[in-house]
Amino acid sequence: MAAGDDADLRRHYALLTQQLVANRTALMAYRLFLPLKRGRVFVAVGALHLYGANGLLAQLHEQGYRVRRIY
Repeated sequence: MAAGDDADLRRHYALLTQQLVANRTALMAYRLFLPLKRGRVFVAVGALHLYGANGLLAQLHEQGYRVRRIY
C-alpha cells in the first residue's frame, strides 16, 4: 500500500482515491449520458476509471449500453 503503516496517511490516500477515481468516474458516466444517446461517440479515459463494479464500463452497462473492446 502506498501509505504504509501510517493510519492518517492511509485515510488521506483513501479520500484522494475516492475523489480522483470514483467520484470522477461517476461524473464521466453522467456527462456521457446525452452524447452517447446521440450515438457515434469515441471515449478515451484512464485505465483506473474502467474496471470494477463502479467503473465506467459497469456504469454504462447499467445505463443499458453495450460496451465492447477495440483492439
